Amino acid sequence: MFSAKGVGREGTTVAGEDAVKRPIILDAMNVMHEATNAAPNEGRKIVDCLSILPIMRYFIRRGHAVHVVIPSFCLKRRNSSCFLNNHFIRELKAHVGSVIEVQHRHHDDLIALAIAMETFGSVVSKDKFRDHQFVFRPLSKVCARNIFINYSNDRNNFAVDDGDKFYPSSFELARFQTDQLYCLSGSEEYELLKEQQLSSDDAAAIVRKLDILMEMAEAHAITLKGHTLPSEHPFSSWTCLPQTLDEYERISIEMARSPQTLLPVPQRGPFMSIEDARRLIEARNERRKNADQRAITQFRFHRNR
Repeated sequence: MFSAKGVGREGTTVAGEDAVKRPIILDAMNVMHEATNAAPNEGRKIVDCLSILPIMRYFIRRGHAVHVVIPSFCLKRRNSSCFLNNHFIRELKAHVGSVIEVQHRHHDDLIALAIAMETFGSVVSKDKFRDHQFVFRPLSKVCARNIFINYSNDRNNFAVDDGDKFYPSSFELARFQTDQLYCLSGSEEYELLKEQQLSSDDAAAIVRKLDILMEMAEAHAITLKGHTLPSEHPFSSWTCLPQTLDEYERISIEMARSPQTLLPVPQRGPFMSIEDARRLIEARNERRKNADQRAITQFRFHRNR
């Protein structure tokens, strides 16, 4: 990965130890369009759903629970040409469970604001939600906590700096105030938020899954260009590249048992389940054991003749 020095860091001091962290709600459509528009002009710009992952990772790594609110049509397989890499959001929904699909394409903003109001969270979006504030006055307090993200136009694609990962460009928080990310003791929502904090173990597990997904995306991007993965890449020694977290675990099991095994990449249909992979391994090992036993028996028979 490329280096991206001095990006993605908060612009103010971190709150005290008694502060609790607010949940973060990503207005996915707005965030994805911002990432797309920040890219240099390279002809037709297509929304890339992968841009959600590094932002989600950024906040979870700092201990915030994150919810992704996105219209359901963005995740349809038939719309993958308009919303690149949308299968990564489907993977998030299946394996992390923090994706909220909105059936009506014009209701995602309202749903994001409603979740933020109910959870005392903050919405990541450059939308000012003026119409919603006009109709629903209680949302004004929530909108005041909106977090803006500014993208650079460096277009480094997969970049890393100080433990944070970026795609398609580096970003930083704008107009950041302590109250947008933290709730201080003494406020009415403090005790409720304190009981709902994301544990360090849960945060680490989610970050690990996000890392695997981003590493898979980077590996496929490199190989699709006809290049070879650099030796330091996590997938450089893999016999084939996984495309889902289930397939990642299946191939990991196979490689752990037999590093030399060449695994075919499925061409269509669902990938083999983890249970099927384990049964396949057990059956293969049993066949090898029986074959070894037959070979020993034949050797002893011929030796004693």
